[in-house]
Amino acid sequence: MSGRVKNRIFICLLLVFASLAVCVSCSRGGSSKNDDKGPWSLPSEGGTVTAQIISDGEYLNVLKVSGSGRLSGFESAKDAPWYSVAGKISQISLSEGIEYIGKNTFADCVHVKTVILPSSLTGIDSTAFKSTVALCVKEDSRYDTSRRVYRYSAGKPVSGGYFWHEEGGYAQVWEVKRILFIGNSFVYTNDIDRVFADLAAAAGVNVVVERITIGAHNLSQFADPADEGGARVERALSSASDYDIIILQEQSTRPITNYDLFSEGAEKLRKRIAETQDHCKVYLYATWGYPPYASSTGTTVEGMEAKIRDAYTRLGSSLGLEVVPVGEAFTEIYRKYPAINLYKADDKHPSYAGALLSASVHLGKLLGIEAEKSGYTGYRSHGLSDADAAVLMKTAFSVLKNK
Repeated sequence: MSGRVKNRIFICLLLVFASLAVCVSCSRGGSSKNDDKGPWSLPSEGGTVTAQIISDGEYLNVLKVSGSGRLSGFESAKDAPWYSVAGKISQISLSEGIEYIGKNTFADCVHVKTVILPSSLTGIDSTAFKSTVALCVKEDSRYDTSRRVYRYSAGKPVSGGYFWHEEGGYAQVWEVKRILFIGNSFVYTNDIDRVFADLAAAAGVNVVVERITIGAHNLSQFADPADEGGARVERALSSASDYDIIILQEQSTRPITNYDLFSEGAEKLRKRIAETQDHCKVYLYATWGYPPYASSTGTTVEGMEAKIRDAYTRLGSSLGLEVVPVGEAFTEIYRKYPAINLYKADDKHPSYAGALLSASVHLGKLLGIEAEKSGYTGYRSHGLSDADAAVLMKTAFSVLKNK
């Protein structure tokens, strides 16, 4: 075979391969890969959907999706026609008429933080968006999704929840602090976590407060996924990575009866939190002394609390964790204002006054807010006077200031 014939065959093969490459490129949404801004026709059912990238300056690239019907999605994020430029997309605009978003549709748009969902939407595949994208709606969601939904609030929220507002035609989420209490009856008696949330809301801070509590449970149990409480903790930590604060509260006497197990349980939880959460700060909730245990062990309420405080301080120093000194505030009230009863009838669990004191210490330590200046008056419905509430709130903050 002559060299001229070989050259002709080689040129023909190159043309065939080039043609095949164009066909493969066109099959990914009906547009050549040379056009990295579209428009593209997207696979859909019950309508026609197109997409294109609209640039607004150097940094804002909007993927505008228009039409109606159900987006079928893609077997892989790499099959999306915008895959090669997905890292440059900063916003996604979805038109009314889109009813469903299939798997992997926008999974590789890693720099998109929020998306406003059209009211026509009835369903979203769990892989349609990256897990960090905030899904925003202007009314209660009508579609199936296991993801958290942000609801519209034109002004700054005055109660706990996930909200967004509009800036420049795009969604901006309102700041929210997500807080989790892990503990037992020294959290849930008189709903200390709820009182804390109400104090924060009165101060104008948007918080979402959750609790995982089981009576008499200890931190070792909460650190064990095979335990009922531990399984709940594991589900909470593994299902989301956006807790801002987690508070650990040990069974009331274990810090002084078995420090090693106290330390071991707290360390396991601290490690698991670090593995699952992006920016979470962990605190230790130091509880208080109480008459029944103090008298049965030949000590005083103040003496019992001092031992608990020492154990929490020691562990906090060892693990690099800050301590919420609730017990110290209890001791201050117990000494100086004995007429204010901090205990329920069992002389162990907190009364509402005790719950307010605990919540006020948490408010100051976690959020830096003085409870008395929060504007909170919910204590009145619990029969607590303004004077006694003021004493509790002032004491909570003074204990923190003296640290």
